[in-house]
Amino acid sequence: MRQIMRGNPGLSQPMQATVTEGGIHVRSATGQSTTLWAQYPLHVETDRSFVLLASERRGGSMLVLPKRGLDAADPAPLRSLLAAHSRRLS
Repeated sequence: MRQIMRGNPGLSQPMQATVTEGGIHVRSATGQSTTLWAQYPLHVETDRSFVLLASERRGGSMLVLPKRGLDAADPAPLRSLLAAHSRRLS
């Protein structure tokens, strides 16, 4: 992991994610991208984050959305969007 972070300094920069019915928009100092829900058909919820997964296989793409970054303290709206657009893994 350290090698990945050293080789890609943009990964350690602050990012802002906006999650909507249309998908996930991520913006940072180095650029921005919009991903459709089809890219992340699975998700996992932990005590501190929501993890969006491209597949159940190891090494697949993932996006971590920390709960501390939510505008509101209540994660229910994000949880509803995830339930509508992806399948929760237990």
